Amino acid sequence: MKGEKYFTELEMWCDGCVVRLVDPYTNDCYVEINDSLNTPQVFKFPDDPYLTEDEVFLKALQSRDMSQIRSSYSDAVETYKLSYQIQNGGKRKCKK
Repeated sequence: MKGEKYFTELEMWCDGCVVRLVDPYTNDCYVEINDSLNTPQVFKFPDDPYLTEDEVFLKALQSRDMSQIRSSYSDAVETYKLSYQIQNGGKRKCKK
């Protein structure tokens, strides 16, 4: 979907509030928290988190300074394994 404009939003209904993550793959990403007692709270992000993550990783490789890396390689591998299982589990159920 590179080069295409698309809409992405995640909405979670919790006990007494709604949390929305809007456009997480763009520079316009924000989180909105609504509850029945307060006005909505909106949290905007100053940059594209995926681009920042890549820049920090490349800078760490070039400088050999890993202090800015926030997740270990082993943690990343475990996250990938979980994502892979979720994706393949869904495919298997759809094929039946």
